Amino acid sequence: MNRDRQKPEQNPSRPPSEEWQTHPMTPADPPSSPLRSLTHVAESSRTKWIGKRLEIRDAVTSTMHIAGAWARGGEESDAEPMPHGSIVVAREQTGGRGRHGRVWSSPRDLGLYLSVLLRVPPSSPPIAPLAPAAGLAVAEALSPIVAAPVGLKWPNDVRIGRKKVAGLLAHADSRRGRIDSVVLGVGINIFQDADDFPPELRGVATSLILEGGSVGGPDVVLAALLPRLENRIDTVFAGDFQSLVPGWNAACDHLGRPVEILHGGDSIKGRAIGIDAQGRLRLSDRDGKERAVGAGELIE
Repeated sequence: MNRDRQKPEQNPSRPPSEEWQTHPMTPADPPSSPLRSLTHVAESSRTKWIGKRLEIRDAVTSTMHIAGAWARGGEESDAEPMPHGSIVVAREQTGGRGRHGRVWSSPRDLGLYLSVLLRVPPSSPPIAPLAPAAGLAVAEALSPIVAAPVGLKWPNDVRIGRKKVAGLLAHADSRRGRIDSVVLGVGINIFQDADDFPPELRGVATSLILEGGSVGGPDVVLAALLPRLENRIDTVFAGDFQSLVPGWNAACDHLGRPVEILHGGDSIKGRAIGIDAQGRLRLSDRDGKERAVGAGELIE
């Protein structure tokens, strides 16, 4: 498969890194510039608050580090606090963060790597369902792009053919005894061939292009994602995650299967029967007794 035919064209008159580092846009930026396409998507999307401030970086350690600095008062160069829904996107992450301290493979120009800053209102209901709600939004955004079903693995993975195509990570910051901000990281594999993944991931990871996805570039994915992500986050902040539970359960690709949850040295086994209104995974043991698990690593 020829991945290069589907990549956004770059301006041959300047190094690729400059196209992404220039901000705001200047007349010199060509219409096909990745920077122009992503900022245009955010500016023209019919969203109320997400992505209205979008910054694009070249190579960073992690977009979550940058958005985390915004949450704590902004980077030194910022004149004012970054608003709710601000997004940072990077061409490459050298230390992209996954769950349980793992590194998220983020090779240059092969995926969409972003973090969203969420300001949590004082009257907000519990925010634990944010990650599964965002996962549902990602799955919904990718479904029209690929023919194969896009599934969800609790708590934060998006999969195609039971291989991971996207992942999410939510990190909350607390002040004065309450959570006042959350950084939501999203990584989506777009253009990776099998040999672009580290050896340990080649059997468990995939990309949109490997699954036959019709992808013009990260702008297509971002355009599909932003309105869905805003809607699902608003639903959580409104205290109505329960309305998303049927959709999440329908997309879950391990529903009805025996699983094991590892958490804090404990092992919990059972048959996955869905999530509840708090985003916890519901398990049924051999005797039919149910319990809900709020955190952990799912082993199949």
